[in-house]
Amino acid sequence: MKKTTLQNEFLGGIAAIRIDTAEDFEKFKEWMSINNLFLINGEPAVKMKYPGNAAFGIARDVNSMCVYWSKIGDIMSSNYKLCSVHEFFAEEKSAPIDVDVTVKEEITDVTNDMLALEIKEKPEGNSIESNIDRIVELIPAIESKKNIVITKENYKDFTKKGEGLIPTYRKEATDLKKKLSMIKKSYLEPYSIFEEKVKMVIDALNGTADLLAKNCDAFEQERKNELRKSRQETIDQLKNVLITRKMISQEYADQFVFDEKWLNASCSMKRFKEEVEKQFNTLIEKERNNKRNLDLIEKSIVSQCQMTGIDEKTIKREKYLLLLQQGVNLGDIVTAITKDIEMIKKNTDSIIENQRQQQYEEEKNKALNNLKKELVKNNDAETQNITRVHANEKTGEVYAESSEDFIKVKIQPNQGEPNKRYSYTFSFEGDFSSILTLNRFMQVLSEINSTFKFERK
Repeated sequence: MKKTTLQNEFLGGIAAIRIDTAEDFEKFKEWMSINNLFLINGEPAVKMKYPGNAAFGIARDVNSMCVYWSKIGDIMSSNYKLCSVHEFFAEEKSAPIDVDVTVKEEITDVTNDMLALEIKEKPEGNSIESNIDRIVELIPAIESKKNIVITKENYKDFTKKGEGLIPTYRKEATDLKKKLSMIKKSYLEPYSIFEEKVKMVIDALNGTADLLAKNCDAFEQERKNELRKSRQETIDQLKNVLITRKMISQEYADQFVFDEKWLNASCSMKRFKEEVEKQFNTLIEKERNNKRNLDLIEKSIVSQCQMTGIDEKTIKREKYLLLLQQGVNLGDIVTAITKDIEMIKKNTDSIIENQRQQQYEEEKNKALNNLKKELVKNNDAETQNITRVHANEKTGEVYAESSEDFIKVKIQPNQGEPNKRYSYTFSFEGDFSSILTLNRFMQVLSEINSTFKFERK
């Protein structure tokens, strides 16, 4: 039912209702309940209770859009348009009723033309007809008051209740705000009603389509299952022929992927067969290329191993096969093979050199141990040999001991500059025994001190 002017003004926060009796209160409360209004505390208006016999007013706050009641005097001072319950509902009887009572023929088929939404275009200019432009022209005059000098003597003239500039401007601003809210509501409310009706049609269309689709889904799934079985048989037949004729291996044939779009009603048998053949041809070409590349990889491994002397059986092929499957360029794979085998060669040579060095050290240590044992053995038999002590004539420091068979020299501390190497040239002369003994001594010294070196000219 369409609302009367007073009812719209009440909803817009402009009009207030005077309640004189409990009967008036119950009648108006029923109307607020139908229109889903709420109190300031958040409760629905239907929970309001009649406060007593004194008259009071009920209004709607323009900011919160909530309903409240107050004394008649407060309602009047707030500039609400006050009316009685009788006046509030008087226009309702004569107001046109928004009900279409015309009996129409039942519609069985809904066409696109019937669902075509028609609306009136917005007025030219896309603006609201009002006197706002004239009021906007007053802004300079309003803001000119900002330049007024406020003093101790005149400030009360600006704040005086009902007359002062400050309360007057605030009241005018509040009135404009209320009007703006009312206008906004008057424009938005028709759209809200329009939107709700359109959404009702949308929900009806989608709901009907969803339910019908759900009912059809079982039959559609049955159709797809039958088609899948038929088309899978066609695929399997072609696969077996290709494997039997050795055009493709089982391994690559098993990589065939069934495309779900082949079950769509729009996919013809011709298109299906063309795409199946195309996928098998791709797999055949893939296998052919991979076999050719695998052969090149194998030849590269064998060739590199022969050049480096590495046993090709020790090279694992899985790594390079995986790179090939991942789509790595064949040239990059061959480069990787060359680098890997060179690294293996380098590591193998290093291991052989370490083994040779270890063997040399073991043989040297064995010889030294045998020599020590021999010296200990001979020492017992030669204890009667006279030992001579050699000392520095100036300092008296003992620097060597000698006997008929051995010379024992004390290692001297480094009194020179650290890390500096000294080079001297000597000429030796003596019998073969002396020269050989000196040679052995220098050999031992070079073994225990890496900085000492000598060479024969």
